[in-house]
Amino acid sequence: MADVLIVFASETGNTEEMAQKIAEGVKRAGNDPVVKDVLQLSASVFDDYKGIMFGSFTDGMGDLPYSVEDVLDNLNENDLKGKVAACFGSGDSSYGLFAAAVDTIQETLEQCGAEIIEDNFKVELSMTKEERDQAIQLGESFARKLLARQEGKNEQ
Repeated sequence: MADVLIVFASETGNTEEMAQKIAEGVKRAGNDPVVKDVLQLSASVFDDYKGIMFGSFTDGMGDLPYSVEDVLDNLNENDLKGKVAACFGSGDSSYGLFAAAVDTIQETLEQCGAEIIEDNFKVELSMTKEERDQAIQLGESFARKLLARQEGKNEQ
């Protein structure tokens, strides 16, 4: 079952590594996630998944990368109703707003109807060993919450 889409935008590989560790956690929970670079998709791909985990690095002084901006601009307001989401990313605190792209992505997903079920996960540049473990735990927790929601709806 591939109900979880993990999307990432990565310039140096840090956010891609986060996505891979999160995917590891999703797998531990019994789900087979689909991991895609934001450059490999269009906004319509979100329709195919019940859970969306979206990560990005932050460009410049708190900006979204253009590739992420393009995808978010194409989301229809109704596209994500009934879906759950979580956001993650890497940043550099020496550049103004720390990992602000993650907050912008979350705001957009919420505006499009997604329900955020996990706190944002942000790291300074690259993950420490402890943060790698946290990323795995995030993926596992997200997948378990999604499964519990699906089972609850099936019982109704």
